[in-house]
Amino acid sequence: MTVGLVIWGDGYRSRWRPLLDLTAPVGAAGPPLAIFKRRFEGIPGVEGPVVLLPDRVEDAPLVEQARGLGLPVETYPWAEVRSLPWWMCPERWGMEDDAGLGSWAGGPLAEVTRRRKWKTLIVVPLTNLLVDRAGLEASLALHRREGFNVTLSFDRLLGANWSIFEAELLQGLQASHPDLMATAGGLVWMLRKPLYSFPIGEFHAPRDRPRLPADLRLVGRRAWLTLERSQGPDFGRREFDYVGWLHRSGWEAHWCDQGPRRVVIEPTNRCAARCVGCPQPVMQRPRGDMAAAAFRQYLEGLGPSFDGRFVFSGMGEPLANPALGEMIEALRGWPTLLCTSLAVPPAESFPWTALTQVRLSVDAVERQGFEVMRPGCDWVAMEKFTAWASERKAAAPDEFPDLGFSFVKHQRNGAAARAFLQYWEKVGTPLFKSHFFRWPLTDPPDKVQWAQILGFSDFLGQVPWLGETRFCPVKRRPCLHALQGLHILWDGTVTACPYDFEGKWPLGHLREQTAAELWAGDRAREFRRRHLALEFPEGSPCGSCQDWYHRA
Repeated sequence: MTVGLVIWGDGYRSRWRPLLDLTAPVGAAGPPLAIFKRRFEGIPGVEGPVVLLPDRVEDAPLVEQARGLGLPVETYPWAEVRSLPWWMCPERWGMEDDAGLGSWAGGPLAEVTRRRKWKTLIVVPLTNLLVDRAGLEASLALHRREGFNVTLSFDRLLGANWSIFEAELLQGLQASHPDLMATAGGLVWMLRKPLYSFPIGEFHAPRDRPRLPADLRLVGRRAWLTLERSQGPDFGRREFDYVGWLHRSGWEAHWCDQGPRRVVIEPTNRCAARCVGCPQPVMQRPRGDMAAAAFRQYLEGLGPSFDGRFVFSGMGEPLANPALGEMIEALRGWPTLLCTSLAVPPAESFPWTALTQVRLSVDAVERQGFEVMRPGCDWVAMEKFTAWASERKAAAPDEFPDLGFSFVKHQRNGAAARAFLQYWEKVGTPLFKSHFFRWPLTDPPDKVQWAQILGFSDFLGQVPWLGETRFCPVKRRPCLHALQGLHILWDGTVTACPYDFEGKWPLGHLREQTAAELWAGDRAREFRRRHLALEFPEGSPCGSCQDWYHRA
C-alpha cells in the first residue's frame, strides 16, 4: 500500500498538568490504542494503524500494549529530538497546538515513510481521541483530488485534528533541512512560514465550529474526565462521528463543571490614575486591599485538580497592594499574568520571575497621547521598565516573564491604533505569526513579545459607550467569562463577570465557601447552564451584554 496511517505518541508532555497514563482505559471505550485500532483498521488502500513512539523508557508500556493489540510499532531515537526553549513554546501562552507547532519533529515522520515505502502519510496523535474515521477518509480524498503536499484538518477542537503529508515532501525537507526536521516544531514552522511554495490544503467542518475553545487532547485530567462522561456508545467504534458528538454529547457542561480555566484576581480596587474609559473613579463599593493570608486561603480552596491560569487585574492598580509580591510568589510555577500601568513603582525585590507574562496598558503610541489617555500613570517609568525588562529577558529568556503592550481602542485614540501596531511590529515578532519558532534557537527574544488592540467595554451598560468599533460578532455565542472564569474581588466576593465593577451580580463569597465549592454549587452550575443554552433571566445584564466576545 502507498498510504500509511501512524498513531503518533509524539513525546508531548504538558508543563502545567500531571502526566497521564495513556495505557489506561478512557471510560467504557477502553485505552486509546484499542479505540484507534477499532476506528482505523481496514480503511481501503491504507496500511495501519502503525504506532510511532520515542524509544524512551517511560513509553515502553505503550509499546508493549500496542504489540499486545496486534498493532505494528515503530520507534525513533528520542535523544536526537531537539526541544524548543520554554519561552518559545505555545503552551507557555495557553495556546497549545495539536498540529505539532511546539512538539512535532519531522525527522521521525520522514524516516517511517522511507522504511515502509509509503508515498502518503496520515498522522493521528495518540492524544487525539476525537479524530473520526469518516472525516479522515474524506480529507484523504480531498488531499488526493487537489494534489496537496500537506492537508490539515481545521475548525475542530484540539484533540480532533490530524494531518496528511506526502512522503516526497517529508524526505525532501529531511535531506535539505535535517537540523529543522530534528527540532520540535520545526516541520510545522517550515510549512506555516512557509520556506517554499508548498500546496497546503485545509479540510473543514463547515458550520460545525465548536462554541467553546477547549483542549480535549489527553494531556490533562479535565479532558480525560470530559471524554469519559460524554463519549456515548459509538465512541470506541469506527462509527464514531465527531460532528454528531460535538452537538449531542453535552461535553461543554462536563468540561466547564470541572473548575475554572482562568482565575482573575483583583488585589486592590485602589488607583490614583484616571484613565479614559475606566469606571474606577465613579465606583461606589468600598476601596481596599486583598490580604496575603486571604489570598492563600482562596488559592487552597481551588483544590488539587485545578488546571487553569491566573490573572492579576481588576478595578485598581495591582501594584498598589503592598502584598502583591507575596501573592505572586505563592503562584511560582503556575501560568500567571500581571496587568499593570506601573502607576505605583514596584519594590526592588518584586518577584518578576514568578510571573509568566506582564502586560503594560498604554492606549497610546507616544508620551503626549499617553498622558492624555492615562493621567496619573508614568510614561518615563514605562520606558525604564521596558529597557530593564528587555535586558533581563535576553539574559534569562526561560525564567523572565514575557512583556506585552495593550491599547484599548475608543473614540479618542482610535486614529492612533494602526500606528501602535506598526510601531510594535518593528520591535517584536507578532505573536500569532511566527513568534513560536525562530532560527537559530539560540537567538535572544525580541525586546517586547507581543502587542494587542483591545475592544472598549461599556461594563454591562454601566458606563457611557466611547468605543469606535463594535467587535462582537452578529451571532451570539456562550460567554467564556461566564463559563470558564472565576473573578475574585479584593474582599473575596466572586462575581459572574469581570465587567461587573460594582459587584452587583455576585455568585458567592469566599468567606462562606471555597472556590471549588462555589464553582460546583447549584447557583454557579445553573448560571453556566443558562449561558450554554443562551437563556438569560430577566434583570440579568447578560442578555444585552456587548462584552461577551472578549478573549483573554
